[in-house]
Amino acid sequence: MIKKIGIDELHEGMYICGMERNRCTPVFLVNDILIKTQEDLKRISSKGYSHVYVSLREELFPPPQSISACQISNEEACAGKEGTEGETNTAEPVVTEAETIIFTSDEECGPAEGETAANEILAENTPAQDDFTTFEEELEEAGGVRNDAEQLVREFLKDARLGRRIDSGKVEDTVDRMVDSVIRNQDALLSLARLKSFDDYTFAHCVNVCILSLALGRHMGLAKVDLYQLGLGAILHDIGKMLLPEKVLNKPGRLTEEEFSLMKRHAELGAKALSGMSCIKEASLEVVLQHHERYDGTGYFRRLSGDYIHPFARIAAVADVYDAMTS
Repeated sequence: MIKKIGIDELHEGMYICGMERNRCTPVFLVNDILIKTQEDLKRISSKGYSHVYVSLREELFPPPQSISACQISNEEACAGKEGTEGETNTAEPVVTEAETIIFTSDEECGPAEGETAANEILAENTPAQDDFTTFEEELEEAGGVRNDAEQLVREFLKDARLGRRIDSGKVEDTVDRMVDSVIRNQDALLSLARLKSFDDYTFAHCVNVCILSLALGRHMGLAKVDLYQLGLGAILHDIGKMLLPEKVLNKPGRLTEEEFSLMKRHAELGAKALSGMSCIKEASLEVVLQHHERYDGTGYFRRLSGDYIHPFARIAAVADVYDAMTS
């Protein structure tokens, strides 16, 4: 369970799972952030959040300690390790989850393991106040991003058709720009997903599925690193179609049963084609592989159901169907 508290009620030892500014939709994180130091508190407070959401598990946020681990002397910290001469005390020291004492080789107290990582996560998942823009301010930038994304899709689909290597650098850069735009103001880029063109359907569809997936992921509170992997999989979700015979892909009428069976292989073919790219992580591959799976198990190609389908693939599947139905 989680609890909403004022930013002034936050203290060391608490785990943050969401943040909220006045009159704004709260942002929930995929991974909780542990507030370990006063610096963490200052960093969160400086971002302009009015409220945060914290875990209700009591053991995760004990009251602030009056002294730090480094103020405990070696004698006090090691008390109880040895009993009388010749005897060994087997009782293990009690260590809380919020504060761990770690000794270096010369028995000096060092920083708690993971503190640096926690600070990095805190900085990465906390959007700066200046990151948010109005719809009007973001619209021009979003338009440029969308046009570049559509041109990119044209290029990598053509490369895939000709058996050429995809420029992963361009893909990464474009998806990163789309993620940044959605974080600043998701409505601007989302409004451009409504633009439809019959002649450019294949290219526009890939871009629109990416935009819709990012907007939905943003609304669900995904962190930037997760939005990036979601967007990468979404924009590449149909790349396997370029590996199918053109007569099947471009057939104007209804596909035969044999042709449809071949068409259903595009998810598998796409995932295999992308598996060698270093920037494509497992989560992105699952989007490509599973975007036609359905929660009730009626999809393809593995007929997965429920939680066996990757959450990012479920998001992309909704975006894929929505864009197809509204085109």
